[in-house]
Amino acid sequence: MPKPPLEKVIQRQVKGVYKAFGCIIYDFSQPRASMQTPGIPDLLILHLDSRTHWYMEVKRGKGAAYKQSQPQLDFDRDITWCGGRYVLGGVEEAYEALRTIAGVKIADRDIP
Repeated sequence: MPKPPLEKVIQRQVKGVYKAFGCIIYDFSQPRASMQTPGIPDLLILHLDSRTHWYMEVKRGKGAAYKQSQPQLDFDRDITWCGGRYVLGGVEEAYEALRTIAGVKIADRDIP
């Protein structure tokens, strides 16, 4: 079974999906050690048409195989508790977020 693409490749694909649907993307990911608070997700997505936003932690793998660090788990719990939205995963989860959070109508045939 082939390995999934590197996380930076998946992140580029995810950003392409969001851009195709008119999202503004703030990228917090750092390829090196940073001064950011641990656990901050990779992306903040703004969907202007629906006037909504969510955070996304991009991961490689599939579903239950996604591994979060403890600070990422803490951020996920805290932001969700406060009414925010948090998405974990890759391209499939990006499409699902557009459908369920932003209300974008995406037909299965439109997904590559």
